[in-house]
Amino acid sequence: MGLERLLSSPNPPLLAHLEGLAARLAGTARGALYGDSSLWAMQVRNAGQVIGCRTGMLGCTPLLAAEALGSCIEWEGGRVLTGPSPPVVRRHPTAYWTSLLGALEQLTADPARGPVVARLPGPALLAHLWGVACDESFLAALKPEFMSLVVGLCQRRPDLLIIQEHPAEQSAQLSLAHRRLLITVRNVARHYDVSLGIGVGSAGSAATEAYARTQPEALLLDASRDLPSPETIRSWLASVRLVGVAIELTDTSGALHRVEEARRALPRGRWLACTASELPTTAELANVRELVSELRLS
Repeated sequence: MGLERLLSSPNPPLLAHLEGLAARLAGTARGALYGDSSLWAMQVRNAGQVIGCRTGMLGCTPLLAAEALGSCIEWEGGRVLTGPSPPVVRRHPTAYWTSLLGALEQLTADPARGPVVARLPGPALLAHLWGVACDESFLAALKPEFMSLVVGLCQRRPDLLIIQEHPAEQSAQLSLAHRRLLITVRNVARHYDVSLGIGVGSAGSAATEAYARTQPEALLLDASRDLPSPETIRSWLASVRLVGVAIELTDTSGALHRVEEARRALPRGRWLACTASELPTTAELANVRELVSELRLS
């Protein structure tokens, strides 16, 4: 599966949110980047080269999928103005979503490419964006349209599809409907030979344990807490192939500490690093590249 390409480097992979930097390098607004699939693919690849990261990641903002599912988006302010009206959720093909699929297809078609990752907001994150409960009726309305987005991404064969959930979701157990939806996503991804990752909350939350039991290939943590105990890590690695460790590329000491902690706690080839947020537009790129090199990530 796609994880083999991610793990082909001797260094742990770095999954970085680089679409803001890609727009900066192109000298254009983010909306213009999203509207041009060739520019999007090229500049994400260039942004990775600038900071020393070989993995290209697309769809980092959940607003792309939210719009494709019927939201009205204020792109300049980066927020949802209105969402669909549950229990009715309808797929609305948008220029940005079509462009995302095109950019993803261009990246994965390149024979000289590095790993390619696609991101999609999960049910809990979409419910949060729309200000509704992630309950059984919402999940029933969401599922067919959400799965349409999943299939579209998987057909472009990224190496990893990340379903990003809302980090504040701390319920002790996911609902049966929520678990079934995530398991359906996992099975569809495997049908297309795509690995599934789930982005979850902090390492100590009960919800994280529940997400791990859906058995994705990767479980990605946020940056809010230290890594869990070795016993907890061992229990996760019985169900998932990789644990994602979040870092901030503008926090040198914090990133160095977190990566060193991961190297001590996690077996080689069983973890990756992921950025917790976009690089700010004022970030000194030479410093970021130096940090990535010092972290020995790729």
